[in-house]
Amino acid sequence: MQWHKKNSIFHDHMNVIGVRRAFGEFFAGALVAPEAPARKKGLGLPFKIVAACLALTLLGFAARGSLRAWRESQLRGALAQTVASHPELAAFPLTLMIDHGDARATLSGLAPTQSDADALATGLSGANTGYQVAANIGVVATTASLTENRARADASLASLRADLATITTRLDALDHAGAATGALAQATREEQVRLVGAASEASQKLAAIEAGLGDLRARVDAPKARLAALIAGLAVFFDRDRPIDQPGLNDRLDAIADVLKTTGLSLRVAGYSDDTGSDAINQSLSRHRAEVVADMLASRGVSREHLLIIGRAAADPIAAATPGLREKNRRAVLEIPYDGETAP
Repeated sequence: MQWHKKNSIFHDHMNVIGVRRAFGEFFAGALVAPEAPARKKGLGLPFKIVAACLALTLLGFAARGSLRAWRESQLRGALAQTVASHPELAAFPLTLMIDHGDARATLSGLAPTQSDADALATGLSGANTGYQVAANIGVVATTASLTENRARADASLASLRADLATITTRLDALDHAGAATGALAQATREEQVRLVGAASEASQKLAAIEAGLGDLRARVDAPKARLAALIAGLAVFFDRDRPIDQPGLNDRLDAIADVLKTTGLSLRVAGYSDDTGSDAINQSLSRHRAEVVADMLASRGVSREHLLIIGRAAADPIAAATPGLREKNRRAVLEIPYDGETAP
């Protein structure tokens, strides 16, 4: 019994101590200020400035790229519009190179007449892109252009002859008037001097045109010259192994075939490839393209014996080896062979 009592007192004492400790911990926790959450560090002003500069730089690159694309579109559109308004240009190779770094556009290729070459230069200059435009256009004489020049020369010749006849009649009248009156007024003498000078100039032009016209007629009428004029600037372009539709191509091939059939002349058909394949593949592709064009002439009645076929692989490119341009190197051309030349 006494043991139980002592034991109860012990438990009560321990309970009191536990309560005190609990209250102490409670009040201690209440008096200690709660720990503030850790503040997150901001990105900082320097970082924001760098980010803004980077964003402005990227925006500038994007704007410059868009401006360059617009300028290139304007230039190529002007070229396409000029070719569309001069259909004879469609059969001639033209390459437009644009250097955005130097703000320069260069057009190279061939045209049948000087007026066509001038039209190309004028069309590109009219694009108003702020780029400097250079046109390196070679003029090759086709049968059509030679005939056009011949007709123009004939018209000039007739006009000069008429002018010379008018001047001669006027001079005769002035001479008769002077003989009748015994003296010429000052104005009449000045008119006479002017007409004599005009007559001399007209005679010189007349002689030059007559001499040039004889050469022009010979060039138009000579069979080999006619054939050379027909094939000048002509290239058959390919999309891989098939020729691309080209305005006026069939008419040119018809005319070439007629000359070959009626004169017995021969042609060299040379094929080319771009630079994307191996030497062996490019050689095979280039020869295949030459054979396709030879087939086109043979289908028009030209004897195979008058067609010399050769493949030149990726030699003599006419366009840069870059996407969108190198495709122009896939072509076949016609050439006048050397005397006694045989097929390789």
